[in-house]
Amino acid sequence: NSNIIETKDFSWSVNLNLTHFKNKVLELAPELNGQMIDGSRIYREGESMYQLYLPKYAGVNPETGESQWALLKPDADGNTVTTSYSTATENRFATGDILPKIYGGFGTSFTAYGFDLSISFAYQVGGRVLDYTYQELMSPAATGSALHKDMLNVWTSENKNTNIPRMNITDKYTNRLSDRFLTSSDYLSLQNITLGYTLPKNLTRKLQIEGVRLYFVADNVALLTARKGLDPRQGYVASDNVYSPIRTISGGISLNF
Repeated sequence: NSNIIETKDFSWSVNLNLTHFKNKVLELAPELNGQMIDGSRIYREGESMYQLYLPKYAGVNPETGESQWALLKPDADGNTVTTSYSTATENRFATGDILPKIYGGFGTSFTAYGFDLSISFAYQVGGRVLDYTYQELMSPAATGSALHKDMLNVWTSENKNTNIPRMNITDKYTNRLSDRFLTSSDYLSLQNITLGYTLPKNLTRKLQIEGVRLYFVADNVALLTARKGLDPRQGYVASDNVYSPIRTISGGISLNF
């Protein structure tokens, strides 16, 4: 916290906090070292317990429109990619730590001639999150569901220069879990705006009231993220069809006798 300006009729202060932490798996039972935990993470000694291991998306086969995933090393035929998802799950890549590098908040407040204004933000920088909602919206096999506008750019025989596979309702593997749906979890959230006005005491004391303050408050005002509709705050591994905190606007009068 820092008071930038402090006078009889005006004050301005700012605040900032940040948190950074890291972790490392020190020791595991031999039978657990290197084992898959939840479909996206592998615990290994010496690594973060939040390190993701996912199939690595390698775009679309330009001739067939099928999804492709990278291989850890070329196969017997010299191929470096595969269209088999089961093969892809046996070739998982380290695709980043889901933990943010830093997170915290900052804000500022002003007072002047009876008015007061405060604004507060929250932020996160450096993490990754699986956007399951986007994955579902990019899945043509989800019968009866809405699709994302990015599906307008799917592979067709006339549109081969794309990274979105062909429409195929019978292909359950086209949009399976991979780093294709891994997204930055960076965000900036405008948490709160409060505006108030305190009536002069020479007016309120005539009414035998010690203080009167009128105020308006807005909470959960705005959220900026890597993809519209994504809220990384709703899960540390993935974001999946969870409502963000609802924006609320309220006001009131505070009386002190």
